[in-house]
Amino acid sequence: MNYTLLTFSPTGQSKACALAVAKATKQDFLELDVTHFSQRRKPLALA
Repeated sequence: MNYTLLTFSPTGQSKACALAVAKATKQDFLELDVTHFSQRRKPLALA
């Protein structure tokens, strides 16, 4: 099973936590960092 990791954190704390969880559970995951999309007016629709 693949997980999609959605991170939004200028400090990187959520990413570090998510990576620790992924490492502990040995799950495959895809990372999508939306930090640089924070200035968009409309919310992103993720399928």
